[in-house]
Amino acid sequence: MLEVEEGRAFTLAHCRLWSEFVGRKALPQRVQRLFTRTAEVLAHAPDFILLNAWDKNGNLAACLLLDLAPRRFLSYLIGAHSRSYYTPYASDLLFQEMIRIARREGKEFLHLGLGVHEGLRRFKTKWGGRPAWPYEMAAWREKEATNTVLLALSLMPGGSFSKREYLNSLPEQRRFRMLWELEKEGRRSWIGGTAHFFPYSFEFSFRKLFEQVDTVLFEGR
Repeated sequence: MLEVEEGRAFTLAHCRLWSEFVGRKALPQRVQRLFTRTAEVLAHAPDFILLNAWDKNGNLAACLLLDLAPRRFLSYLIGAHSRSYYTPYASDLLFQEMIRIARREGKEFLHLGLGVHEGLRRFKTKWGGRPAWPYEMAAWREKEATNTVLLALSLMPGGSFSKREYLNSLPEQRRFRMLWELEKEGRRSWIGGTAHFFPYSFEFSFRKLFEQVDTVLFEGR
């Protein structure tokens, strides 16, 4: 028997479940950060809830992190089930409860996230999930500065050219101007945009801008 509970308290039991789950799976670093920062995110996201499944001994058998904020849909963010306190179909029970919550909140559909591997894709499709929108993902990784001219020369099969010739070979540069600065709770962010089809490059502007930020997100189709 399992008792299902909606809550926002990230307890020691949640820490243990998250640690167990992350420890037994080779997760990408970006996914690991979703788990390690759950408590921090809950403190600043009032529309996030934890959907918990407790066994008869008070152990956390499974848990889902959900986002109720979007107007039209409920979003499933991450979830985990325990092998130490294993209860068959605990995750299925929570998915069923998630559907009930979405209906209660007047949502039109559920956003189940990506099918990043076959097992997860199969679990989501058995609940009626289907691929909807194509997606692309990019990540910015900080590296030591590299002399781009020397790098370009080293990759050439033969011959050489000057720094000026290399710079001239790059797309025409334009200063990036469509940029808004936002500040909230002492944190500063920037949001910018460009036309979908644009024959120029903002590489030099972006390099200077990226030196001032911790995280960069790209969105587009």
